[in-house]
Amino acid sequence: IWLCYFCNNQHRLLNPRDASNGSDNLEDVFRARLAACGQVVILFDRALKPPWMQRAWCIYEAYTCLKCRIQWQIIMPEREQHKFDERLRAGRIDDIIHGVQ
Repeated sequence: IWLCYFCNNQHRLLNPRDASNGSDNLEDVFRARLAACGQVVILFDRALKPPWMQRAWCIYEAYTCLKCRIQWQIIMPEREQHKFDERLRAGRIDDIIHGVQ
């Protein structure tokens, strides 16, 4: 299970005294650790306007998955999945697109 908080020290960027833990190799380290997992599950707490979409680091994780061809999927609570499915079946694609922007 990939839990970014435990697998990747994002806060090392804040320590300017330790050059070995700076951002110089962050992309390589991050990509290697993410690839070692083999797949990623993204958890949306809600179908529309999930906070996940507002976090730059989360977007970067998804970008890295796509760039490295790492399998990923989005999951959400059952009630939210139901709301999402209802919109999809009703052809309300605009609601969905606007809800994740």
